[in-house]
Amino acid sequence: MSNHTGQPKTRRSSRFLRYCAAYSLMLALGTSGGANAETISIDEHLTNALRAYDGGHLETAWESWQLAAHAGSTDAMTSLASMLERGEGLRPDARRAATWYRRAARLGDPIGQLNLGEMYLLGRGLKKDRGEAIFWLTLAGRGGNAWAAAKSLEAAQGLSSTTVSTIQSRLRAWKPIAASIR
Repeated sequence: MSNHTGQPKTRRSSRFLRYCAAYSLMLALGTSGGANAETISIDEHLTNALRAYDGGHLETAWESWQLAAHAGSTDAMTSLASMLERGEGLRPDARRAATWYRRAARLGDPIGQLNLGEMYLLGRGLKKDRGEAIFWLTLAGRGGNAWAAAKSLEAAQGLSSTTVSTIQSRLRAWKPIAASIR
């Protein structure tokens, strides 16, 4: 199987992964990678991804979002998850989508929290878990999403007081992780 350039997908993927690793190293070292190398900011990757996506160039959008996501952008993480969930430009993969939503959610992103909570609630890509769903939906609600807050309350109906207490303890203790997701 080959991509539109005629190269095998595995060859192109490994080249892309080497580029991502080199770019991550450049960011970690705070260098531009050499006199002729150009450092591209996360915002530029996001802009490039949106332009490519809007133009129907899904592979380019995917690659730009991956670079931004590996640099810590939660917007890019949720965009990758959305593409995976809907199968835009690639085979739908709810499990991988949940992984990207989880990364964004753990960094404190309300959209990642909302979508991860919904995936737990519906058992889409993850084992159905009402407690986890309520936890993530509540956090998204605290982040300003009224639908998530309402859905969390609705999902909590009929839970035991022990389960509710456990979720409340987790919510009190929760703090977003640092942005080192690479």
